[in-house]
Amino acid sequence: MKKTVCSFALASLLFTIARADEGFIIGATTSSGVIYSDKEHEAIAMNREIIDFMGFIQTHTNEFRPAALASYSVLFEFENTTGGYHQVDCGFPIQIAFTHFDPQSRASITEFLTKIFPDLFDLRGTKEEVLKRIQAQFESRVFIRRFVNMRDLYLLQTEVNITQDGKPVDIDRVMVEFRLVDDDRGGKKTVLSMQLHLLHKLNFTPRQKSIVIVRYYTPAFNMGYDSYNFYAPYVIGTGATWKGEIQAIYILNRPHESSLALPYYLDYTTHDFEYDKRLTIIKKHEPERFEKIGFFAVRNQICGCSKDAGLHESISMPWSLRNVSASSSLSATSIIQGACFETAHGTSVARWIPDFDMGYYDRLTIVREIVTTDSSLAHVLHEIAENQCSGDEALVEVKKAYHPLWAFDNGPDSISLRGIQQFAHFKEQTAWCEGVPGDGVGEYLSFQIIQPAKGMKLYPGNQRSQDVFFSTTRPKFIDLTDDAGNQIENLSLWDFMTSSSFDIELPAGRYRLVIRETYPGSKDKHTCISGIYFRFTIDDTWLVENYDKLKGVKKKEE
Repeated sequence: MKKTVCSFALASLLFTIARADEGFIIGATTSSGVIYSDKEHEAIAMNREIIDFMGFIQTHTNEFRPAALASYSVLFEFENTTGGYHQVDCGFPIQIAFTHFDPQSRASITEFLTKIFPDLFDLRGTKEEVLKRIQAQFESRVFIRRFVNMRDLYLLQTEVNITQDGKPVDIDRVMVEFRLVDDDRGGKKTVLSMQLHLLHKLNFTPRQKSIVIVRYYTPAFNMGYDSYNFYAPYVIGTGATWKGEIQAIYILNRPHESSLALPYYLDYTTHDFEYDKRLTIIKKHEPERFEKIGFFAVRNQICGCSKDAGLHESISMPWSLRNVSASSSLSATSIIQGACFETAHGTSVARWIPDFDMGYYDRLTIVREIVTTDSSLAHVLHEIAENQCSGDEALVEVKKAYHPLWAFDNGPDSISLRGIQQFAHFKEQTAWCEGVPGDGVGEYLSFQIIQPAKGMKLYPGNQRSQDVFFSTTRPKFIDLTDDAGNQIENLSLWDFMTSSSFDIELPAGRYRLVIRETYPGSKDKHTCISGIYFRFTIDDTWLVENYDKLKGVKKKEE
């Protein structure tokens, strides 16, 4: 499970990754949305949409200022419902709200406004002087409209790639509209709104469906007070220009990367999907013009020992996992130094999805608006592990170091700290270990899944380090059985610090993983398992086939 980044030119924008030395707000929030037609189009329907939110990428600009990017891959299924050909003038919407203008808090892309629009923006002086000059531009006009080229878009830390049925779509031009809007949260403040319209044409054949894919990244709101908090709204309502309702909106996010917030009135269902994704489905919905959902992340919020607290990990558990237990567990405590953790949730319901954030009260606005969040076993982990400090060093006290839940933590395999990928970190420093005398043959993990899975990945042994791995006993063969003890599969495991993957169809139900044979440890006879992940699926052929298209996976020849 490597971290995924955009496949186009993103790397050239990133300079280094690091924590800021002190609290900050980087005042710009970017919202994107659904491709829209230039007028109400009663011939073309947008049937379905897959929004795959890849996550927030924490970075710095060339000015060594903190920044963040939000990365998306989105697939639209359109259908020409008539017998005629249609070429439709379309736009892809991106809106950047500049909320802060003082040199310390304004986003680095604000500096590029003076390069792209030197006659409109002058950032010299105090924030009051800057705002006064900006407001003067709108004394006699409601909006200012300009056109920019793709190079200008890149300077605004934005890149967009559009294809239709596998063929590139040219972006004819980028129209920019500036407006002033007011924000009433915490005192009335002026916000500069920059609406980008990436104008292009889509062609539709009579009575045919068409797949349009947009891959892009944009700036995201970035706030830090001994933590990193990110926010990026997505406007599903721009799809209201197409014919009729949307049959289904599929929203994918990775809980250890980001959470999803939905407005309170939407009906939705939640599922696990593949190994590490949360799937939220909204069916038969006709969105309002400005209807939004929101993606956000709150990282390292509760690890405040110092400004250099070390590795921090978002822990999440599969939503479909229930009733985890074991025949026995080794009783011990453990200390993980230079680390802290927080539990993560996949889908939340909010009273309000803001257009932009201001960073009031050291918390994201969207977090303050959340009323409910999906159920998860993640909160139970706070009962068996606790963030602590030893002087300025952060550490995690794992009170039940070998609890069976630790075998199901599906955090990422690697994270980045100061630009360097870190492996074998928090997730791999925890494991379930059986607790009986001997090598544990016959001991088992028991669990329930309430959603079908079509595969499983298993990390054998205690993979905290090479020394620990080989000093403790590792499973060689594991029997996968149903709850009654009937064998489903015998799993053979390599004796390496890696995972083994198995293509197994598992209906919803109760199961056991029973230790059958082991590799001996040099010092410790207790057998351990570091990770068990399920490749969940749902009964939705359209989603499975089109998600492969979104990933760029070609269908095998029959």
